[in-house]
Amino acid sequence: MMMMVLMVVVFMSCSVLLVEGQTCAANKKYPNSYTHCVGLTCGGTTPMIFRIISSSSLTSSSSSTSEEIVLRGDLPLTVGCTCDPLVDIGARFTQCDNSTNTKSAFYFYKPPAVCTGYELPTPISGLPCDLVCEEGTRLDVNSKKCLHCEPGSYAHSGELSMISWTSTGLDLDTNTESPVFPPQMRSYCSNYAWSSACSPWQPRGDYVDSGNNRGKNFAKNYLEFYVEISQLAVDSGNASVSFEYQVDAEQFYDFFFFGIDSTQDFLMRADQQLTWKKQTFKFNKAGFHTLIWAYIKDSSKDEGEDRAKVRNIVINGSVDKEVVLRCELCPKGSASDGTVPCQKCQPGTYADEEGLDQCKPCAPGKTSFSGSTDCFLADIPCTSADYSYRYGSTCENDLRTMEYFWVSPIICNASNPDSAPLPALSNTKCSETLKCPLGMKKSIQGNIQSCVYCEPGSFNDHDNRNNNETETDTQLRSIQHAETECEACQTNEASKYKVVHIYDVVAGISSPYVSSCTGECMSAIGWRDLGAVGLDSGTSNGKSVAKVLFQNMPTVSMEEDVTPYFSTRLFLSCPANSGNRVDFLIDGVVRKSVFCGGCIPFEQDENEIEEDWMTVDVPLTLTERKKLPLTFEVYFVSVNPVSTVNDTYNCDRAVISKVSLYGVANQGGAVVCKTCAGGKYPLLDECKDCAAGSYSPPGSASCGICNANQFSYNASDRCYDCGEGQTSAKGSQACSWKGQVCENTHNVGGADKTFNMNKFSELLGGARFYNPTILDASFYFDICKNPSSVNLRSNIFNFQEQELYDLIKPLNSMMEVGEYASVCPANSYACIRYRNGQVVDFGNSLSMTPILDSHNVGVNITLRNYQNVCYNNVTGRDGPSMISVIAMCTTDSATESSLADSPRIVATDDSRCNFRLETLSIHGCPLCTESNFNRLEGECSSETKTRTIRYARKEGLVNKCARGDGDLTNVVKTEACEPLSITAPYWIVAIVLVVGLVIVIGISIVAVFLYFKYRSMAKKYYSQIRDDDTTNQTL
Repeated sequence: MMMMVLMVVVFMSCSVLLVEGQTCAANKKYPNSYTHCVGLTCGGTTPMIFRIISSSSLTSSSSSTSEEIVLRGDLPLTVGCTCDPLVDIGARFTQCDNSTNTKSAFYFYKPPAVCTGYELPTPISGLPCDLVCEEGTRLDVNSKKCLHCEPGSYAHSGELSMISWTSTGLDLDTNTESPVFPPQMRSYCSNYAWSSACSPWQPRGDYVDSGNNRGKNFAKNYLEFYVEISQLAVDSGNASVSFEYQVDAEQFYDFFFFGIDSTQDFLMRADQQLTWKKQTFKFNKAGFHTLIWAYIKDSSKDEGEDRAKVRNIVINGSVDKEVVLRCELCPKGSASDGTVPCQKCQPGTYADEEGLDQCKPCAPGKTSFSGSTDCFLADIPCTSADYSYRYGSTCENDLRTMEYFWVSPIICNASNPDSAPLPALSNTKCSETLKCPLGMKKSIQGNIQSCVYCEPGSFNDHDNRNNNETETDTQLRSIQHAETECEACQTNEASKYKVVHIYDVVAGISSPYVSSCTGECMSAIGWRDLGAVGLDSGTSNGKSVAKVLFQNMPTVSMEEDVTPYFSTRLFLSCPANSGNRVDFLIDGVVRKSVFCGGCIPFEQDENEIEEDWMTVDVPLTLTERKKLPLTFEVYFVSVNPVSTVNDTYNCDRAVISKVSLYGVANQGGAVVCKTCAGGKYPLLDECKDCAAGSYSPPGSASCGICNANQFSYNASDRCYDCGEGQTSAKGSQACSWKGQVCENTHNVGGADKTFNMNKFSELLGGARFYNPTILDASFYFDICKNPSSVNLRSNIFNFQEQELYDLIKPLNSMMEVGEYASVCPANSYACIRYRNGQVVDFGNSLSMTPILDSHNVGVNITLRNYQNVCYNNVTGRDGPSMISVIAMCTTDSATESSLADSPRIVATDDSRCNFRLETLSIHGCPLCTESNFNRLEGECSSETKTRTIRYARKEGLVNKCARGDGDLTNVVKTEACEPLSITAPYWIVAIVLVVGLVIVIGISIVAVFLYFKYRSMAKKYYSQIRDDDTTNQTL
């Protein structure tokens, strides 16, 4: 297997490579090989920053015009030394020459090729095109054939692998714009201009990830690798690519993809894969291929690490793989017969030289670590620390057997005269040696006693090994029943807080585990089984790591009031400040470390001292709670081992007697009973959802029924009132329209007004709506339906922006929900549907209320979803959603068949959960009645004996209306009438005229008489006034 170490290389002869100020010209003799540096001092370890600079810029007089691409990443390398052909020189095949059916193998400098003093050999020509040296073989230059390796050596071939990555040296939250990748690999990204800058993939040492994508909405991160696959590998079925990946992203919305040659037809998709998972894909044809790994993020919400990780990329059948010309000798401490890779020597054997076909056995009285190059004295007497004991499974008269055994592996000499003898079989009391932990009770079936978990609906919160000096009533009750009984939960409680005991020697519980040891290990077994005492980390190890792995842990609770955690009972004895420690790992990640505090004698019998033990709790993060399956590991790390074998018994060991997982969802036994959250009711060990139409406040024992004119969702903690214009029967899950659908009568300005929105609903359902801040979403309305008779419609929004179409195009081909991506949920009056399938439902709660202000009249239709269905950008939590549709009245008849002014959705706040749509529409007017108009009558025609009736709208907003049976605008009616008729004789008319004339003359004479009469009286009055004024002046 050829490991491709990811260093920076330069293929173009027109470029140079700058290494810490030193110029390393491209190799002129082999311009297609990797860059070869000269002029550097051997032995100097130099941090390198590689820069590719165009040769034209080197001759330019102005440095400001220089073009350079900085490939960032400090690479500590030893440079300037003489090339080692076995390390620094490699070989690859050329393309097949079809005319001769042959190919060549040319030599090249392996990256970074900073060695000197070596000329590449002449290429090997005339090789058959179908020649491929597989694993365990090498290419012989003379015979031009693939030969098997000699014993004591081995060759890795047949695959191109990328398992080591040049780390950026930055933390996981920091991205570098120009990460260092191997030849034929590149990374790029894209998103919208208004979004935060996207990130290319980032190398992290032993894996590569898609970078920090928090807050980078719409980001698309691509990693591509170009490879040529041979026809022979395809024909033999050995052409494939495999890799391991992890994804921690928003489930259902952000995805990791992998494809070959196309983003239109990805081969896999994943949104939540929190442990490393391996995938393998076959190549179906030979030639050049592009491998594509992509992480694509939606328009909102960060969750988890928000990234994808890839490691251990292996490509079988690659033409570009390195040609193996020699078999490597097995290093010291290992051996091989030439057909299998070199294997470490087993304990008790050693290899003190390279190239051995088998390890040598240690001399009698000596032993060795795994992978040792020598042996050490092992003929030491056995002590009580070399044996342990286990209990029998049956009890008679409260007694069971206690059997002693030598702990494996045995590293002492039991036949030594000074060795302690193995104690004989004895009896011990069952009541003292079998004690059940939390959540369990003792079961007695004949002569068999065991610990079993409490039944659903009951709990046990007392650990029998605790001695309480002061006991409360609750503790006394628990002590009384903890041996054989569990306590029943209260009527409003469920036994949902459970524990699973993974390993507990006192309770006789031992789940399957995997143990191993790496480094200078006395045994590859790792942690040793001490029977009824526990597991210990082994003895007589050198610098090593003893590991114990518990797999397939049960599913933990996701409820907010439960914090799952692993709990381990640990004894640790090793020198303080030695650096030795115990690491606790969840899913391969160290979550807590306990360092040594000093040497403590270990007592493994009734003399055990409780104070020498500690309980280590490791809580699970939210991300870890989602992982399935979960693993838990305990490492004893010895970086400073003690000097003698005997010292390791008392001062270089860790012992585990109990491992438990608290906060389990559906397994184990309950430690305590808890009340249920709102919207749920207790049933044994579960909190069940209340059905729609019912509710329960937090801590309820059962669900209540919603009253009439109310409704509730599934798992509701309350009932909600029906909106204006709607009603419901008792126990309803939705409200329906009163009377006619989508028609409601309100008192507006002291008069009853009826609004009918059926036609308006049709216009909403056929129009396009979008919001400038949510370009990847469409808004759907169907406000005039009853939730009981759902009429699902198609998506009303089709994107026109080509850039946005390109963004979601890869997603469309992969969406499993694509067939129904254009349909909102049943019973929904409105929703937002994102192009990635995400839905924000505005629910089935509707209220229609009138609007009357100083300028206009209209109607407000408010749609609500009281459930936590929308991620609120302000609170950072899921919450309710709402949208208001406001239609203000206009009598413009053009708005009867279309919506005016192309209305858009407006966000009412920054939550992205509350919106408003405003428009002018004739449908926003109340229906007209005759009382809104004045009656105007025309003259009665004497010829037709009819007259015309017209109507004029009364003044005031209260009379503003449109449509309806009572709309009399522009209405003209005709009704029958009788015109005025004169039929009397002429003489009668003449008499009437004469009489009228006499009356007029008489009135005139009386007026003249009165005028002159009152004129004389006026003169006398004014004369008297003047006389009075004169007299007053004289006085």
